[in-house]
Amino acid sequence: MKLPTFLYNWPAYWQELYEERAAIMEFQANMTREQAEKQAEQDIRRQAAEEGPAPVQENLIDQVST
Repeated sequence: MKLPTFLYNWPAYWQELYEERAAIMEFQANMTREQAEKQAEQDIRRQAAEEGPAPVQENLIDQVST
């Protein structure tokens, strides 16, 4: 899946992965926030291209009520 140019246009699934990846890199790899965000964006774009569309997340409330 090719992600849109701007992060704010990404599906929520990919945005969440990006934020998590950037935070981990910033703190565990001692990168600056800017470095971590740049690397995370590259990583997530590569991952999205390899995996395709985000998985469908089932609504847990619907599962409980049925």
